[in-house]
Amino acid sequence: MVPRLSELLGPLGSKLAKLERDAKAVHLLSAGDEASFAVLLASPVRPAQLEICARAVRDLRLRGAVLVPPEGRPQIIGDPTLPDAAEQGSAPLLMRPDAFAQANAEANAALRRSVVERLAARPRERILELYCGNGNLTFAIAAAGAEVVAVDSAASSLELARRCAGSASGRIRFVQGEAIRVAEALAAEGLRFDALVVDPPRKGAPAIGSLPERLGCSRVVYVSCDPAALARDARQLRESGFEPIALQLIDMFPQTRHAEALMSFARQGSL
Repeated sequence: MVPRLSELLGPLGSKLAKLERDAKAVHLLSAGDEASFAVLLASPVRPAQLEICARAVRDLRLRGAVLVPPEGRPQIIGDPTLPDAAEQGSAPLLMRPDAFAQANAEANAALRRSVVERLAARPRERILELYCGNGNLTFAIAAAGAEVVAVDSAASSLELARRCAGSASGRIRFVQGEAIRVAEALAAEGLRFDALVVDPPRKGAPAIGSLPERLGCSRVVYVSCDPAALARDARQLRESGFEPIALQLIDMFPQTRHAEALMSFARQGSL
């Protein structure tokens, strides 16, 4: 862990000890010297829990905290949103501890560069991005002048993405919904895209099947944190007429058995 979070573990653990029975997990987030946290609860938010977290924010001089109940809107203390300025130009990404973010800033910057390189998007091309999160890849893709339709199911992530869209908003359309279902609906409407970017959770995108073909895509860039899911989905893509072009591993999780993989495909006959 980065030094700011390593030094925070002990003191924050002590402050949140009374939440042990209520909390399913605690997520930490840092940017430079700033830090915030989220508590994922097993039950609705209670006033005593809010007070415990507010005291932790105050005593440890944190930016803020988020309490996330099983249902309903999260409860926010202070301002837990932090900027991720790495290679995002004048409009840095926004992160919040209850929304997904890659764990390794340096490796994530390398991932963005590799996705842009493999995608090789040209101005005015139409790109469909599934599982876009807070726009981690979206803005880097749009910077090439491409038009991007970016899809994710998490309202908190899309809220952050829309806040930092800035001047790129005219080239990016964010859509909330289950990624594969939205893509199938777009294909059914007859919409066509030049390329597909997929960055799914660990389970992968098991229903990807012939989607790229139905969407008119000539190429696919697939980001995966699970080799088995990638192998399964890559087989589907190949059976649908997309040949693998390149495979790159990025050590997103040093000193563990996990790795981030980026695999690119091209439609047969378009090479």
